[in-house]
Amino acid sequence: MKNWLLIYCVVLFLGNLFSQEVGRTLIGRNQFLIGQQTSLTYMIKVDSKEKIPFKAYSTFIPAKRFIQNSKLGSKEMIELEIMQAFHDTIVSGKENELLWVGGYKITAWDSGYFEIPKIELSVNGKELIFPAQVIRVDLVPAKKGQDIYDIKEAYAKLPAEPISIQIKNFFKSNWWWLVPVIIIGIGTWIYFRWKKVTKKPVKIKVLSLKERTLMAIDALEKEKLWEKGKLKKHYIELSFIIRSYLAARYEVNLLEKTTQESKLLLTQKGLNKETIEVIVEILIQSDMVKFAKSSPDELSVLRISVLAKQILAETSPIEFENVD
Repeated sequence: MKNWLLIYCVVLFLGNLFSQEVGRTLIGRNQFLIGQQTSLTYMIKVDSKEKIPFKAYSTFIPAKRFIQNSKLGSKEMIELEIMQAFHDTIVSGKENELLWVGGYKITAWDSGYFEIPKIELSVNGKELIFPAQVIRVDLVPAKKGQDIYDIKEAYAKLPAEPISIQIKNFFKSNWWWLVPVIIIGIGTWIYFRWKKVTKKPVKIKVLSLKERTLMAIDALEKEKLWEKGKLKKHYIELSFIIRSYLAARYEVNLLEKTTQESKLLLTQKGLNKETIEVIVEILIQSDMVKFAKSSPDELSVLRISVLAKQILAETSPIEFENVD
């Protein structure tokens, strides 16, 4: 009886083993620097051109911190940012076999060893497994003789709202006493008008969103924070100015979005590809300085400011002066 029970267990084990099919998990490069991108690809043989129902992540991929030279993993979890959305296809391999291939482009903003967990799928009663992979992420080497400063989260403030909006908000809160004052004012105006005493109205120029943003960028440049050892603060403030401008121009919330999320939102708003590429270049440069301790030279800093002003010129409507 015991022998039959043992045989049954062995058969059941082998049945489960052969009902599972193991695919391949490929990493473009297993070792890279913070902020650099690499590919994460899944591959498996299939019997037909029907695509695998792979449940892809949209923004981040969870990963487990891995302890080097240990068989145990840490409980600490991090997020690998998805820089290029998941896409898959069916291709022909050797001897006309069909291969399902899908993958992302990813990056990491923390250093260490990380394990990308295995993926398990069930397709038509068959279990598909993509093994886990371990990657190593290193810090960007610091330049010799240059200190590394902590990030101080401070932002350059845009000029105040137009005077017309301030007056409107003030009137909503104080109409109960403003109405009598206005009536008295109108009566006084009629009196002096009757007395033929007139004054030319003072024209108040309301600054446009483009003008206010240019003023903020110019003010930031004049501070020359990179000469005072505050390079990260300069990039943080410039990134905030650009995100605030785009949020106001296109009525989207970009202040709490990642670079990839901002790119997708601006694409949905209809911006052309070249303009979006320039915006992404500015935001990635800011991310590299903030998270990866990158240290661009003064020429690179000034070039990013020029690109920021270019964005304002390309996305602002044409303005005409002296138009009544």
